[in-house]
Amino acid sequence: MRRVDDAVKISLALNPMGSIQKLKPIVRSTAAYAPPEVVYRLLEYSWFREIVSQNTYTATLPDGSTQIWQNTNAFLDPTSEYYNENVCGIKTGSLSDDYNLIVLYQQHGKEFLICSLGSQSDSSRYDDVNFILKTIDESYYLTQ
Repeated sequence: MRRVDDAVKISLALNPMGSIQKLKPIVRSTAAYAPPEVVYRLLEYSWFREIVSQNTYTATLPDGSTQIWQNTNAFLDPTSEYYNENVCGIKTGSLSDDYNLIVLYQQHGKEFLICSLGSQSDSSRYDDVNFILKTIDESYYLTQ
């Protein structure tokens, strides 16, 4: 599969108006289920994990030119106050006044897909997820 095709599929996956082949249709009555379920399914593909785990990604386009995409996930940005080396990627955008964030986190030899939907601001979505990450880090149960 070509990189551009992969990137287009990611774009479509995170866009509920798009469609993706090879993934079973999502049958939920609520749109809030769609982004986490799509991300969960895409995590089966190494190309998806590779792209969403990077702070920047350079795609080679069909004409041979390149396009650099900047990931706006502050958890992946080493210069951000929210940077966390255990965050493996993923992020979604905002709808109106709802700020959403989906984070793949690795800790204690386990992976966690954390979904924060409807935060009040860009910074609050990171604060909300940070609270969950700290809870995971401090969990005695998860270290067993």
